Amino acid sequence: MKKYKDWLKEETETSPPAQVMAATPSTTASAVPNAAPNVAPNVAPNVAPSTANSVAQKVAYDLNKKQLKKKAWKASKDEIMTFWKSLALDIPIQIHPIIYDHKGTTIQEDGIRITGTKEFIASVLSKLKDLVNYENDQNKLIISYRQSPKSLVPGNKESYMFYLQVKSRGKD
Repeated sequence: MKKYKDWLKEETETSPPAQVMAATPSTTASAVPNAAPNVAPNVAPNVAPSTANSVAQKVAYDLNKKQLKKKAWKASKDEIMTFWKSLALDIPIQIHPIIYDHKGTTIQEDGIRITGTKEFIASVLSKLKDLVNYENDQNKLIISYRQSPKSLVPGNKESYMFYLQVKSRGKD
């Protein structure tokens, strides 16, 4: 699989440049009914850009991505340790169920991912037994526990993955 930068370089070298038509009497609204000024008569407004235009847009985006890209918040290890140590032991779990008719990815929804040995996963789950109560008439647990495919490769450690999310039940 090609890297994005290599693909983009090839595209910009092999694609013909986007042609911009100058305004002439034949390309203005007077020559073409209901056409916008300075638009070629065979190009409909609001259509997907040509390959050359989309490559040009990607190049422009790449050139400006430092300005467009904002860094997400990230705590330092010291900040995390201070926060973690300050937590009371009796805070109830505050998980927000995913709405019943949610479409698409749930990566930004509340959930838990635990990876490692079976023993490690079991020891962490024993501390999270309150979550079992989310399987009820209003909500259901979306859970998965499986062996990591990478642990099947000779020489790799045996490892497992546990995932949990809560989803609202439908009103069916």
